[in-house]
Amino acid sequence: ITYLDHQLGRFLDYLDERGWRDDTLVVFASDNGPVTESWIHWGEGNADGSTGGGRARKHFLYEGGIRVPAMMRWPGRIPAGTSASVTVGMDLFVTLARIGGAEVPTDRTIDGIDLQPLFAGEKLERTEPLVWALPSPDGKEFAYRDGDWKLLLSPAGAPLALYHLGRDPLEMVDQLAAEPERVARMQQGFDSWWQGLPSASRQAAP
Repeated sequence: ITYLDHQLGRFLDYLDERGWRDDTLVVFASDNGPVTESWIHWGEGNADGSTGGGRARKHFLYEGGIRVPAMMRWPGRIPAGTSASVTVGMDLFVTLARIGGAEVPTDRTIDGIDLQPLFAGEKLERTEPLVWALPSPDGKEFAYRDGDWKLLLSPAGAPLALYHLGRDPLEMVDQLAAEPERVARMQQGFDSWWQGLPSASRQAAP
């Protein structure tokens, strides 16, 4: 981490030296949750980290495994502060393409939205649910999030757990049995998403 911090500082200094600071959007984010002391693979034995209270860690689809910090710097364009809006890595493709003046393809499904409204202090409108796929030790290999509701599913797409992240951010209270109609709707949404994937993507999924 110390080495990473040093090299990032060198890069930011370079932008300043070249006069590119105000014209450069810098994005810094983690790709997954930390290992924590309960590491799984031998190569992670010297790693450590904190999920900030989130359940589970790297290799899992609970919030401790997929909810990660991200920072964006663009002087004069992004005001200082924090946002609680839900964003994902796929949003960067759409955002950076539009900032750079490129056209986002319309001949295929794009799993991302433009984050620029956040830069103006506006609310981010996400109309499509989010989906994660990951081979996990606990058999919960898909996560389907629609608003504050998050459904965890098996490799075969069977519902295994349901949480309301607004009321239960630590995912302590499983609502699967209490919300059968919601579970059915969310599973239907997941099935529709799954069938919309190219066959090669379905074969490569966990």
